[in-house]
Amino acid sequence: MAGVTPKNGPYHILFTRSPTIPIVNTSMTYVTTQAGANLNLHCSYHSVVVVTGVKWTFTDRNNAHKQINETTNPSKYSGSTYSTPSLTVQSFSQSDEGLYRCIVENYKGSGMSSVINASLAPTQNQTNHTLEEWQVILAPVIQKLEKELKLDTSNLSSTINKRISAKDSRPSSQTFGMLGIVFLSFIVGGVIFVDITSFKRHRDALKKVGIRGNRGN
Repeated sequence: MAGVTPKNGPYHILFTRSPTIPIVNTSMTYVTTQAGANLNLHCSYHSVVVVTGVKWTFTDRNNAHKQINETTNPSKYSGSTYSTPSLTVQSFSQSDEGLYRCIVENYKGSGMSSVINASLAPTQNQTNHTLEEWQVILAPVIQKLEKELKLDTSNLSSTINKRISAKDSRPSSQTFGMLGIVFLSFIVGGVIFVDITSFKRHRDALKKVGIRGNRGN
């Protein structure tokens, strides 16, 4: 806050924003590039007071952590300055894959951007298979899946239900059932009666033949 005019004049009050750490932003979250290409990692910041430093941190796939900017390795990195806070990674390779973060400092402290995950894009050889090639490659996997997913129809409820007679509690059905049992009983009884009668006739005939034979002797 500043500024007071002479006693008899109007008072003019000027409000100034309190200094804070820099506000650091990036428009990137995940980015891919081809091997050998230059990769630009975006960074911007806002600071009320003078900035005292701009740098980047890098964590590789082995979780090794280090600070990088154009002064640590001029042939590999450019940017990371007050006027150009964004970082350019020259000739991006597998060793450059990892997590990047932009850091801007003033006398109040350090502000950090969100993490940028940078990696190599898949090469053409990794995805450029024809349909016929994919069929050959995936054939063993498909056969295994078909074998694992094949249903045993003998255990399905629909198959089991075909073997089981459904109970019918209707009076008419029960009456027809009883009539059927009686009818079958008559048939079975008739067959047994005929067999018994036939057996008796054969037995009597055999007795007669035996008696005549004895008389002849």
